[in-house]
Amino acid sequence: IFLASSGINVTTNPRRWILNSGQIDITNDKGKAAFHDALLKHADKSIKALKETNAQGMITWDPEGEEFLGAVYYGDPRLVPTLAPEMEFKNDGGKSAIDEYFEKFRAAGLRVGVCIRPQQITMIDGKPVHQAAEDQKAAQILRERIAYAKQRWGCTLFYVDSTATISGALSPDV
Repeated sequence: IFLASSGINVTTNPRRWILNSGQIDITNDKGKAAFHDALLKHADKSIKALKETNAQGMITWDPEGEEFLGAVYYGDPRLVPTLAPEMEFKNDGGKSAIDEYFEKFRAAGLRVGVCIRPQQITMIDGKPVHQAAEDQKAAQILRERIAYAKQRWGCTLFYVDSTATISGALSPDV
């Protein structure tokens, strides 16, 4: 499930969320509350489609959004609070938008997951930059990202994107 797209206007929606056809304003609390509600409605529509096709689970590709077009698909769920703080918005003091989002799918009996990448991400001038790692470091990066997503959202599905390392292709053992 994609939540963002490069074709979205970024004036009030810098992470390029596709919700409400991209007409989301996350620059104030009222807009963040609307984003929260739109995200959960998107989950409901997605669950309906998944159930109609007898799906067993889902993978969310971009919970971090797509603010920095040269480095989209960060593949690091730990960066959600930093790169997409509106995902942490708690409507009426409840749970964060992203936590409720994944909870809806689990409550519907679906397995949940995220896209992860084995590259290190370094913030340079406030922007994430991907850096290839050797196999052992890549394995550690993947384990840490998987552990975070499992603990926080109950993820059991992981799409490993970009299998390149400093020396070439990621070892199949990793």
